[in-house]
Amino acid sequence: AANKTPFVIAVQTRKGRPIYTQLRCITGFTKEAIKDYATRNIEPGSRVLSDGLGCFNGLADAGLKHVVKITGGGRPEGLSFALADGAQVSERLDQAASCDDVEMAFADDGL
Repeated sequence: AANKTPFVIAVQTRKGRPIYTQLRCITGFTKEAIKDYATRNIEPGSRVLSDGLGCFNGLADAGLKHVVKITGGGRPEGLSFALADGAQVSERLDQAASCDDVEMAFADDGL
């Protein structure tokens, strides 16, 4: 979409609790872009949960254990997705003009 910056949110958990959050701009929601992101940012063999959007098949191509939880559209339910709900951060991201701005938008939160 015009004037939108595609990004992914990754939340690392330990015993079901968040310990680290990463936001990264990507070139688009394509299988290749997700594979490139995952290869550079996620430990090989890690278990990764997604909502099943087709581009996330790139996670398995990057050597990750891709677990799909189909949400059926709309806002997903459950703690797994609540930790990385893009809708909850969209107001700050709408004001971001670049990837550097995205990272700065969350600097005060320690993310």
